Amino acid sequence: SQSFADYDEFSFGGAVPKVGIEAEAPYDEDRQDEPDATGGAARVQNVSLDANGGARVVFDKLTADKALFKEQTRALEVEMEYADPNGQILTAFTQTLLTPSALVIGLAPDGSYFKRDSLRFKAVVLDNAGKPQAGKEVSVDAYSRTRFAYRKRLLGGFYAYEQTVEIKRLKQVCRGTSDVRGLVLCSGSAPASGDLILVARTDDAQGNAAIATRDVYVAGSDDSWFEAGQSDRIDLIADKRSYEPGETARYEVRMPYRTATALISVEREGVLESRVVTIDSKSPYIEVPMLGHYGPNAYVSALIVRGRIEPEMPGRFAWLKRMIYRAAKFVGIVDEVPVERDTRPTALVDLTKPSYRLGMTQVKVGWKAYELRVKVEPEKPVYKVRDRAAVIVTVTDPSGKPMANAELAVAAVDEGLLALASNRSWDLLGAMMQRRPIEVETSTAQSQVIGKRHFGKKAVAAGGGGGGENARELFDTLLMWNPRVTLDENGRARVEVPLNDSLTSFRIEAIANTTTGESRFGSGGAAIRTTQDVMIFAGLPPFVREGDRFDAQVTVRNGADRPLELAINAAFKSDAVSGDGDLGTKLPPSAISLPAGGAQTISLPAQVPYGVKQLQWQITARETNATASDTIKISQNVGVAVPVRVYQQTLLQIEPAKATSFPVELPKGAIAGRGGVEVKLARSLGGSAETIKQWMAAYPFTCLEQRASVAVALEDPMRWQRVMDSLPALLDRDGLAKFFPSQWNDGDDTLTAYLLTIASEAGYEIPESARERMLRGLTDFVAGRVVRYTALPTADLAIRKVAAIDALARYGKAEPRMLESIEIAPNLWPTSAVLDWMSLLKKLQTIPKRNERLAEVQQILRSRMTFSGTTLVFSTEKSDYLWWLMVSPDRNAVRALALLSDDASFKDEMPRMARGALSRQQAGKWNTTLANAWGVLALRRFQARFESEAVTGRSIVSVGNDPHPLDWKSAQSRATNDPTKGTPIGAGVDTQFAWPASVEPLSIVHEGSGRPWAFITSRAALPLQAPLFAGYQIKRTVTPIEQKAANGWARGDVYRVTLEVDAQADMTWVVISDPIPAGAAVLGSGLGGDSRQLVSNERRDGQAWPAYEERAFEGFRAYYRYVPKGKLKLEYTVRLNNAGAFSMPPTRVEAMYAPESFGELPVASIEVRP
Repeated sequence: SQSFADYDEFSFGGAVPKVGIEAEAPYDEDRQDEPDATGGAARVQNVSLDANGGARVVFDKLTADKALFKEQTRALEVEMEYADPNGQILTAFTQTLLTPSALVIGLAPDGSYFKRDSLRFKAVVLDNAGKPQAGKEVSVDAYSRTRFAYRKRLLGGFYAYEQTVEIKRLKQVCRGTSDVRGLVLCSGSAPASGDLILVARTDDAQGNAAIATRDVYVAGSDDSWFEAGQSDRIDLIADKRSYEPGETARYEVRMPYRTATALISVEREGVLESRVVTIDSKSPYIEVPMLGHYGPNAYVSALIVRGRIEPEMPGRFAWLKRMIYRAAKFVGIVDEVPVERDTRPTALVDLTKPSYRLGMTQVKVGWKAYELRVKVEPEKPVYKVRDRAAVIVTVTDPSGKPMANAELAVAAVDEGLLALASNRSWDLLGAMMQRRPIEVETSTAQSQVIGKRHFGKKAVAAGGGGGGENARELFDTLLMWNPRVTLDENGRARVEVPLNDSLTSFRIEAIANTTTGESRFGSGGAAIRTTQDVMIFAGLPPFVREGDRFDAQVTVRNGADRPLELAINAAFKSDAVSGDGDLGTKLPPSAISLPAGGAQTISLPAQVPYGVKQLQWQITARETNATASDTIKISQNVGVAVPVRVYQQTLLQIEPAKATSFPVELPKGAIAGRGGVEVKLARSLGGSAETIKQWMAAYPFTCLEQRASVAVALEDPMRWQRVMDSLPALLDRDGLAKFFPSQWNDGDDTLTAYLLTIASEAGYEIPESARERMLRGLTDFVAGRVVRYTALPTADLAIRKVAAIDALARYGKAEPRMLESIEIAPNLWPTSAVLDWMSLLKKLQTIPKRNERLAEVQQILRSRMTFSGTTLVFSTEKSDYLWWLMVSPDRNAVRALALLSDDASFKDEMPRMARGALSRQQAGKWNTTLANAWGVLALRRFQARFESEAVTGRSIVSVGNDPHPLDWKSAQSRATNDPTKGTPIGAGVDTQFAWPASVEPLSIVHEGSGRPWAFITSRAALPLQAPLFAGYQIKRTVTPIEQKAANGWARGDVYRVTLEVDAQADMTWVVISDPIPAGAAVLGSGLGGDSRQLVSNERRDGQAWPAYEERAFEGFRAYYRYVPKGKLKLEYTVRLNNAGAFSMPPTRVEAMYAPESFGELPVASIEVRP
């Protein structure tokens, strides 16, 4: 249906209800609504643009299905797919309305329910642009709707339920002609009680009908709980829909009195203006001057009061008057006998007592009183790359007076970014002039006189409501952001914008507001563009995988006024190749001819090498025998389809002059030539965290906890700062942190406590404003003012509060009284809570009986810790796995190592605990991101306090007949290359071996002093040959949506992926990750260039719903806060943008905090034709 900004209360469109009885399905809250299939089949046409870049497309025979357009407005959605020079297939979208008539009619009842004798509503007639139409005949019919429900007894004692709906046409309830405002006002009695459907109709000049329907409820005499009383509201009808400051609004007051006194007020945040006037029924109008500060809207209220009046009564000869009129009616002289009124007060009714009515309406007022006019004038419209663009910004008021007291902010942004999503924050005036609600409550003492009471908010709508030789490589989308620019006395400022290497158009926007005097706001902008004679636009996929073969799309454009003969050269090198002079892999050169203003796209076939993380491309187009040229440098990230993973890690302590040997062999099924055996020798037991850091650096998932844990584990302050930059958008209204920036997700107390705790342990800063909000949120959670429930119905509140108080204690915000709501029973708590309790006791010195309680908790921990061989385990390990609170036994082990490193009573046990914690690793890392972050901190703390024994001499490591001598004089840190300082986890020596052709012995001999620790890591690339299900079963189906040829895929084709997951148990924070080919795009982001039609029929089934969806270059991910046992299904749509042969990693489903529950499904490689 259509809608119009000035007619919010009206309903437009609808269909005449079908008279008769029809079956209706009873309401089912679990029912999945089917996609709307009434829009007709999609049509596809291929078009070619003319020399001006345009094309005309005709969609004929749209009215072949007359029933589709007979009564209702339909939307014609048109999408055009086109190849952008960046290599993507993009979509342009437009929509137009196909209306059954040249007119539009709307209905607005004066309430949601009525009495039989008082049915009041309005109809409005507009054209399709929203302009009122006068002199149009309008008729309104009423239909009744009655529902009947039946219960049927079935065999076996079961019951079935059926429901029918009966529609009856009652009668015409209103007929009239629209006035100059397009309005028809209707009032009268309702033809029936219950659910009624009002159907309004008007015809255009060709006889095409416009229909509007609206449901109302009419209370019957037996509906006492829902019966409408006599209304104390009246209408205020304005002569216009909006006004400018200085104009006078004229309102018609529809009061039921001959004369009355009116309190007229203009209200919003308070009473802006008020006065008392007298109104007469012969001229029931009031006038209200519109002042500038009424903008953007205000509310006009009229409280009409009529005092006691003289009663009416029959005269002395009333009987004679009645007799004469009856005789006149009998002989046909008059049609009706006049009604005799007797309004004298009685014991039951007093019709002459004082009375009042209240009318209110919203008025829209122009913004001139708040407006600043901002003019942005570039010195010239076109620049070369890396020029400095000068712009003049002028700020005036609406009359043209310079505004020297204004403050200016200037931004320059690539318009390509704005094409993805517009920046509404620039419209400062529009943001400040949003519709404001009424904030005046009115109570009246009239109830003391009249016997009625009116108390409540008023005016609430019913129902709610260049550079030739230099390579271009600087392509930042934000050129400049200057939050404060000073204006001179003429309200002017000159701003220089440094341009980068992008050949595009830039938007320069200036936002102004006054700093003194009246508040005024405004914004203005202008566009500039950059160009040169030869322009290269690279369409390389931003992400590829090792071994992929793809066509690098490059568009070359002639920006000169002459034809150009160009030679194209391209090369790429990997991140393993250093030096600008080495171009790496050169591609075959090509030559093209371009007319003036012409462009051509060429394909450069390339294959991605193995063992690289990034490719650096350099592409040059140079005019033959001339100077015009362009060179660009761009980077391309490289991922893996079959990653080289750590499949085993062994920890040994090497005795001097004693050989240690064991066999090594390439794992069965692994890809030859990839991976190998790495041996790292360190003087410290915590001497190697390389495998942890490599795993964390490649970790694919991106919630707040994981990004923070990765930054801590990698010991990367810059990465931590990036996480903190995004933190304000991840705090909810109570200050608690959210896993993802979804507006509908609440913050989590466990996540908030973890962030505060890990930041304190790692020595990282959380920005003050965010930190204070988080601390306040945790304080309110502990006090019970903020309530959060976990996904599982478990008794974990005490555990969560102890963790929260421990986090607060690290920032001096904890108090002993916070423990009053917690039953202190550490013997009954899981190990994670015991560790939090010990940490709290160490930090909060004022806890009653602190020393006794600290001794108790030390004893509890000592009694729970045991060793299975060399592995540290806890006797309560089965009940310690609180995955919904991000707690695992691995995390407990490394947390205990960190916490007890400075505990004198555990000093002798620390080396064994450190080795026991390391023995818990699988494939060189602990099971969760939290455990690895805590593990790196624990190893750093352990190494700082223990194992100061030096290691000297040399160690010889060999595989078969290939010895590698390692001199301890060269022991150094990989990160700093500093032989003296080492790293926080200790310096060492290391070497690597390729996999031997057959089984060979690996031996280590140390010649010298000390007992170094050996960390032996085997790495291999092992493809997934068959599905692997450990808690989750996966079914993946690919369905073509647009496919040029049925026997294969081509560039521009679209397919839909359906993922069906069968979960074997309830679990929190589950991620579904599915790959897409390199260069492809997942549709449905809602950004510019995306398609709406292609994703319109995607389905989601099951009891789980994604908390966050990620459409990345490498694949689609859906994160679920909670997945119950059972099946779920989701779909997403992919468009293929690049030709080539692309490898695909497996589809994976994983419980992020119980990663042993997972499922993996192999995905076949895909080949895409040009």
